[in-house]
Amino acid sequence: MERILKDQYQKTKSQGLSAVIMDVNTGRIKAMANYPTYDPAKYQSVSDPRVFQNGTVTEAIEPGSSMKVLTAAAALDLGVVKPDTTFYDPGHWIVDGFNITDIEEDRGARTQSIASLLNLSLNTGATWLLMQMGGGQINSQARTTWYDYMTNHYRLGKPTGVEQGYEAAVPIPKPQDNGAAIDLTYANTSFGQALQITPLQMAAADSAVLNGGTYYRPYLIDAKTDTAGKTTSNHPKILKKNVVSSKVSRDMRSLLEYVVKKHYEAGFSYLNFSSNYSVGGKPGTAEVAQPGGGYYKNIFNGTYAGFVGGDQPQYVIVVYNIRPGAPGYAGSYGGQPVFADLAHMLIDNSYVTPKR
Repeated sequence: MERILKDQYQKTKSQGLSAVIMDVNTGRIKAMANYPTYDPAKYQSVSDPRVFQNGTVTEAIEPGSSMKVLTAAAALDLGVVKPDTTFYDPGHWIVDGFNITDIEEDRGARTQSIASLLNLSLNTGATWLLMQMGGGQINSQARTTWYDYMTNHYRLGKPTGVEQGYEAAVPIPKPQDNGAAIDLTYANTSFGQALQITPLQMAAADSAVLNGGTYYRPYLIDAKTDTAGKTTSNHPKILKKNVVSSKVSRDMRSLLEYVVKKHYEAGFSYLNFSSNYSVGGKPGTAEVAQPGGGYYKNIFNGTYAGFVGGDQPQYVIVVYNIRPGAPGYAGSYGGQPVFADLAHMLIDNSYVTPKR
């Protein structure tokens, strides 16, 4: 993983990468790394103290459109949409006086589906999903319902409990109307802005969406041996059941496989995976907040959340690429190729059980 991160760091001219590979069905962290890193034998020569921290655990950012995986799963689980639901997308929504728009690849107002919403990464589509949680509009019901999924189902804004210090857990905005454009805030959270989460929190939540609905505490330590020589094994610990239904898990796997397939057909040749394996995922491009308020117009973070497996998902992979200098969308050009390299590495080294 570190070799892959170093390679993509140089290719994308980014300010840093973090990634995690986690067993979907246990919470076991199989790999976790950051780049740039440091040589422990030469720690005194480090000029940036941030490399001493594990950014996968300590650095929470606005994840961008990889968040739409969780938004879609919540809407499906609530039954307000179905996997084959279509809807008219006007190309923009006015919320609290602000205009929510899509990227240019969506070709404007037209009929969309849940699959195209994820593939084209429609902010207006994610906003529409939030509206369905409120009976057709963003209101107290929509905000309260989505807040419940974010904090109680997906456990966002809470520490995962992994055996690492300084874990970041930035609170999710409360759903009560605070007189400060709360509907706009919640529309933004539906497509991964106005909230901050770590790669590890994203991996744990996505694992629960994909494994049938069980949230496992991520963990690093397999066993402990005390001074008397007694060994105690560490077992998977369930923190939440029924995160989403098993049917929603199956539906989300198919939808995310569709996204990978369509991105491959669009020219991302590195997403060419053998039919013996199941690979799905979603890139995200996140605007970066300015210190004085608002967002930079031309600086973005790239993220990716996806999975690889055979008959069932086996690993979740989450990538955060901070301010990549690659052309195009930061998610597709900064996060997606890192995910692909990691997925191919797992497959090529026989870590993934192929389909029967």
